[in-house]
Amino acid sequence: MNALAMFFAILGASYVSWLIMKLIIWIDDADEPGCEKAQCEETQYAESEERRRAA
Repeated sequence: MNALAMFFAILGASYVSWLIMKLIIWIDDADEPGCEKAQCEETQYAESEERRRAA
């Protein structure tokens, strides 16, 4: 295997592993019904604001 083929083999393996990671994250986010990502972030921001004001 020459150097160029090895480079593309490593590049392809990296891309496939990145795609698998994105798939796992997408499946994991689907486990929480009724909690959209933006909604969860807004709730977390509101809670941190309440804690900051209380301190």
